[in-house]
Amino acid sequence: MSWSVGEIMSLSTRAARGAGVPDNLAEVAGNSVIWLQRAGLPGIEALAQYLVELEKRGGKHDKTVCPLHRGMKLEVASAKPKSLSSVEHPLLLTPALAPLGETSVRFTIGAVSLIVSPDGVAHTATHDALLVEKAECDYVISGAAVDAEPVTRIDAENGASVAVLQYFASHATSDEPRQPDSATNKNDSGDRKLSA
Repeated sequence: MSWSVGEIMSLSTRAARGAGVPDNLAEVAGNSVIWLQRAGLPGIEALAQYLVELEKRGGKHDKTVCPLHRGMKLEVASAKPKSLSSVEHPLLLTPALAPLGETSVRFTIGAVSLIVSPDGVAHTATHDALLVEKAECDYVISGAAVDAEPVTRIDAENGASVAVLQYFASHATSDEPRQPDSATNKNDSGDRKLSA
């Protein structure tokens, strides 16, 4: 089985909403997952792991460690490295770095380095090495070129993580953003548990 890029983007956005992620960041989550998947990176797994961690905290969204929120606050890359301390599931931050450099940005997640450009990502790390729960990160202008083949379909190897996203999406009240007065960062039921 495979999924279209649009199906995964919609599912990712609904899953983030269902897990209690604020609407503006739920949209960022959907876009981030697609950008990562198109770059050949495990975006679905990264979001699924992040949402499971969020649920373990009772749905409490902490923007100081949230990769989606931190990505919205990044400064333009320069020749001097910029440090990002304690980012949860930092792979989800990668798409936000793409437009920050003149040609590319070297993004370091713990001991792993990636070259990120608007065209994609170059790296030699395994998917497991990229799927860290929390890490110190930094980024700096790289100038290296990235030649990437875009992905248009998401294959069945992501089935388990897609099931996790479907679980969270089932808790979203609709595909549309919540009204501002009803938006909340809290898990409204508190008793939802993901059975693994």
